Amino acid sequence: QACESSESQAELAPIYLAFAFDVSGSMGHLDCPFWNHDPVVKWTPVVEATTEFFGDASSVNINASMTLFPSLGDNSVKCDPATYADPDVAMQALPSAEFAAVLAAYEDEVGLSDYTDPVPIDGGGPWRGGTPTRAVVGGVLETLRPLRDEHPDAKVALVLVTDGVPQGCTGNTIPDVVDAVSAALEEDDIPTYVIGVKDPATPPDVAPWEEEGQRVWACGGPAWESGYS
Repeated sequence: QACESSESQAELAPIYLAFAFDVSGSMGHLDCPFWNHDPVVKWTPVVEATTEFFGDASSVNINASMTLFPSLGDNSVKCDPATYADPDVAMQALPSAEFAAVLAAYEDEVGLSDYTDPVPIDGGGPWRGGTPTRAVVGGVLETLRPLRDEHPDAKVALVLVTDGVPQGCTGNTIPDVVDAVSAALEEDDIPTYVIGVKDPATPPDVAPWEEEGQRVWACGGPAWESGYS
């Protein structure tokens, strides 16, 4: 008489994550200086971790998209937010193997799978240059705002994966990026999370060009010709 019970089914709110993924040369081009653009400590671990998340069977109730930046083309293309309104991987339910396929295709594009030890004298393939962070943030956020309106109970967020300060475009400073993501949070309840890929603090004790048998690095410029040839 004193005890009653009832039950109801709990449901998780859906999650929508839009990844903006930095594929600029500093992530692994192996150009000068080598220690600063080493794919072994930058590109490879980040790609392995994110693709494992995208393909993990436990990544349920999560939807994700991925936009690579910078885009191909000159600054008029790279610096235009509209360039990033169409993601390289469309928003879709996880787990998914499409993210790994797109990143693997980029590795083929820049010849990363062909790298050897010692590393190529020319620093590898044609990695994309520049870091138009403000443009990609603006373009990707525009794809999230309709989702925010369509699914008011969902969790919607931007995930920025990058190793570099914004560069290569006007109106593309750190304060510009902060203003954009702050407005998205305050006005649209869209937070931004950053996977920051840190550069090594200092060059390694023994640089590749100092090891016996390594080829000469032709970095160019007086700063590199002195002591680093």
